[in-house]
Amino acid sequence: MKHSPIKRQTNIELLRIISIIMIIFHHFAVHGGFNWEATAITIPHFWYNFIVIGGKVGVNIFILISGYFLITKQDKLFDVKKF
Repeated sequence: MKHSPIKRQTNIELLRIISIIMIIFHHFAVHGGFNWEATAITIPHFWYNFIVIGGKVGVNIFILISGYFLITKQDKLFDVKKF
């Protein structure tokens, strides 16, 4: 089996790293013990909501990119043509 050199897709990998950072911030904000849930519209409340929503978006981006890398993987364990 001949292996071709791996062509890296750095732009997609960078987006994946950014989504990981978004998820880490989300977990830190939600589970870190901070009480940012204010009823008034304040700057900390805005940042809390921004981080919570960003974490949810980060999870979706991470799953989509991981699925893309799994689909485009060169070494497949199961090949339909050989079945």
